Amino acid sequence: MDLKPLFDSFYDKLVLRDLFGKVVPGVGFMFSAVAGLEGIPTADRVFSKLEVFPWLVVLGAAWLAGFALQYLGELLRLLRTHPRGVDGTGTRVSFFAEWMSFHNQATLHEKVHAERLNVIKEACGNAAVSILCAVVFLAVGMSQRGQALHSGVAVFALGFGVAVCLWRMHVIHIERYGEFVRNTNAHYREHPPTIPGATTTPQS
Repeated sequence: MDLKPLFDSFYDKLVLRDLFGKVVPGVGFMFSAVAGLEGIPTADRVFSKLEVFPWLVVLGAAWLAGFALQYLGELLRLLRTHPRGVDGTGTRVSFFAEWMSFHNQATLHEKVHAERLNVIKEACGNAAVSILCAVVFLAVGMSQRGQALHSGVAVFALGFGVAVCLWRMHVIHIERYGEFVRNTNAHYREHPPTIPGATTTPQS
């Protein structure tokens, strides 16, 4: 059974971006908030007793939390939504012309590959912010419980290191996405496609 069309459709419909870019970091954020502030045993009791419907509510809340994490990252200038455009900035407006040209003529395979880069970029960026928040929650929780912060230095360092690595992958994949879009557009300027692809709705 060929599952490639199924996975391609997941990319095309932005399912994977919502799952890995919003829900997963959001779940991590929510769990770390409870575990860090109230302790891991409390978090385990809370999440292990959830039934199907409460889990659906949690996943919906996690999806929304993912947007909050992304906004926080952008507010702190850690995350960007778009590559640098022709004017050298990383705003939606500066990159829109390149984006529109790409989606008007790229093949489905090229669009899927571009979306894969977007999924990695968003997942890594939001996960980095989520882990940084987890470190803060843990530090605050330890302080409230009267625990010495130096006892958690190894965990703090590990969390910070992983967050930095994920943030770097976020930055790298923003530029990889921009390079792929610009190189594809340059190719089609030299070799115009016979049948242009369908235009899609701009991404959030």
